Amino acid sequence: MKLSRSVSCLAALTILLAACSKEQRDQLAESVGNASDKVAAKAQEVTKQATESVQQAKEQVVADGEAKFKLDKEIAFGASFINLVTIKDRGSVLQLRSYSESAGESFPSYFFQANTPSGTINALSGQSISGTLFVKSDAKDTTWMSAAEQPVTLALESITDGKMKGRIASGQLASASGQSIPVTGTFEAMIEGGLE
Repeated sequence: MKLSRSVSCLAALTILLAACSKEQRDQLAESVGNASDKVAAKAQEVTKQATESVQQAKEQVVADGEAKFKLDKEIAFGASFINLVTIKDRGSVLQLRSYSESAGESFPSYFFQANTPSGTINALSGQSISGTLFVKSDAKDTTWMSAAEQPVTLALESITDGKMKGRIASGQLASASGQSIPVTGTFEAMIEGGLE
């Protein structure tokens, strides 16, 4: 039934085209071509608008900080958090890490910890602080860490929009096998606590 209807439609179109003059066929072809161009232009416009909307949405999302370290290779961390934990009558402990909660740790991962007499993160802005750094690029990889006698020094450069920016000013990390390499890097960490 469908086949005979399709054949009938095709036959009718062929007869219609045969009955049209060359000028009418050319006009029909031009109309179809113009319509096709309009559809293609509209599709490009819609695609462009969708791409711009996605880009704007990405820019509006507040990222959880970031960090990039260079050891034996460059490692990028998709998040970075900083916190100052005050210990009664014993100063404070600064923690900088690639995860908010230890249960949410994923790899690559890093953790830095240092004792400080400062009571707020604001007071640390523009200062340098030395402590212990641990870096692990994959769950199966060895953990790189700084030795107690060779701490890693961070330069805490500035605070903007609830984020601390800084860099690794100096330091060496060692693997379990005893291999030692310099570490450099930068971070922009979300401040979780200790701001005031």
